[in-house]
Amino acid sequence: MAGNHVRIRDLEAGDVLLYRPTDSWKNVISKMIRMIDGGEVSHAGIYLGDGQVGEALIAGNSGVNRNSVEVSFDGCDWVAVRRLPGKRNDLRPVLAAATTMLDQKNRYAYEQILLLAVLLLTRKVKLENPILRKIITTTMDKANRWLSAMLGEGREPMICSEFVYRCYDQADERDEDPYSLLIGGGGPVAAQGRFMRRRRHAASPAAAAQAPTIHPESLMARLANNPPKLAMQAGPAAAAPADETAAQPDPELIALIKAYEASEHSPVGKAMQAPAAAAAPDIDEVEAKAGEFAQLLQMTKAPMQAAAYGGVEDGPTEVIRTISDFVTPADLWRTGSLSSLGAVYPGR
Repeated sequence: MAGNHVRIRDLEAGDVLLYRPTDSWKNVISKMIRMIDGGEVSHAGIYLGDGQVGEALIAGNSGVNRNSVEVSFDGCDWVAVRRLPGKRNDLRPVLAAATTMLDQKNRYAYEQILLLAVLLLTRKVKLENPILRKIITTTMDKANRWLSAMLGEGREPMICSEFVYRCYDQADERDEDPYSLLIGGGGPVAAQGRFMRRRRHAASPAAAAQAPTIHPESLMARLANNPPKLAMQAGPAAAAPADETAAQPDPELIALIKAYEASEHSPVGKAMQAPAAAAAPDIDEVEAKAGEFAQLLQMTKAPMQAAAYGGVEDGPTEVIRTISDFVTPADLWRTGSLSSLGAVYPGR
């Protein structure tokens, strides 16, 4: 449960929506996202008013789109509602930023696989588990093919929580603004300034890797400690078609995730790790796939970074800075910048 029952008619434009999909075979990836991210939610959107939600969603309308509340909430146990305190009826700049991104056609959502890849890169993971190592390389392979397609088309990928965060972060261009959300701590941003802008001020890979969105025991931190692994030219990954079919999780990945969950929570499952180790990728292969993903993601984000910050740097520092800018659904769930109103319980 996520708190008091909020009625749809009580939603206000600018409310942040955090989704808990129903656990089923269709939502294996969502469950894995919650396991790795350490949160209760695996998707995010922003309420636009008039029964419409802005979200980066791969199912149905692919890309960054407006969807009806009914379409957006379908298949969820609950949708938590968070609101920026003290700014009631004054979220026009946030909604204007949302409209700008929604009206641009160069952004494409690759919701679950891209989000899972970012989490596997930036969160603490148990690399000693061979099944998880296979999940990482399988996820990165799929994401890398899709990012190669996006790079060739000149389009920018975006995950759901990044879209929501940027609606608030880009609402006011002042360093100290009333809308930016603090990630990795409690309370309003206040004098600390905009999170993404502060991340850009990092002077070295080591400093950038200290972002609250990058765990010190993550793959990204390992790569940051060995910059040459982020300086290699990304290989010419075979581009996957950037359509809804290409974005669907494949049966192999679903089976791996189920095996991983069993290996972590049952004696029988733990016994599966030994035979799995023989066929699993080693740490070097995992790091290589993760490094390629980080590079490709930075390359697809370069136009946005250049427009926002007046240029980009070459090399590992820029890759790390790009990755440190990512905000996940659990980051939005934990931020102290938003007040909790409860949740919408679809069907009740």
